[in-house]
This record gives sequence, structure tokens and C-alpha cells, in this order.
Amino acid sequence: MISPWEHALILTYGADLPFFERALARQLSAQCRNKIILSDWRYHLDACAVYAEGGRVRSLNQSYIAEGVHSPRAMHAKLILLANPERGRLLVGSGNLGHSTRAMRRAESSSLASSTTTNGAIAWRPS
Repeated sequence: MISPWEHALILTYGADLPFFERALARQLSAQCRNKIILSDWRYHLDACAVYAEGGRVRSLNQSYIAEGVHSPRAMHAKLILLANPERGRLLVGSGNLGHSTRAMRRAESSSLASSTTTNGAIAWRPS
């Protein structure tokens, strides 16, 4: 199933970028022009070094952006925000972006909200 989303923002402690490229990026349509992954900077730097050696990441900073967030403590937010001009979907959970958590599909996912736009106003509701 290809999504109708034009924007995707993923916040996670650890981002499995090869998993994103293999599995999730394909679920986003060509209309999804903004794909941004933000993760803890320590994890991000270590992971990028490993990915660069193995050639496992092919589209980083070409079809999507991934960057580390600097914080005195671990950047531990875990959410996926998907949006287009008419609606949005927010998933908040406890799983990191990766195959082992299937991008927050496990039972740990705790919140899901959707929005619609009516006359320029956004209304969020639990899904």
C-alpha cells in the first residue's frame, strides 16, 4: 500500500537506516517529498560509520534526510508524523525505527491520532 502522505517526520533514539530504505521508504509515495529521520546523535554517528563501511545505505541525503539531535541527555522521543495538506497521522510509541520493532507496530505503540483540515482549521482526534 502506497501512502498519500507528502511529509514524513520520524523521531527515534536509534534509526536502522537500511531497514528504512528497504521497507519503509517504499511505503511512502513519490509525492512524499520530505522524509526526515532524527535520532540521538551518539547513536547516529556510530551507525553511520558502520553503514558507510558496509555500503548498506544508498539513499541517505538524496531521497531522505537523517540527522542526529544533540542533547545533554539521550534524544529518546519516538514518533512518526505523516501529513499532507488535508490530513495528518501521528503515531507515538516506545519502539525505535528498525526491523525488530517494525517501526512502532508492536504492542508498545501507545497512541495514534489523526487530523483533518476543515476551512483551514486542523482537528486532531484519536484513531
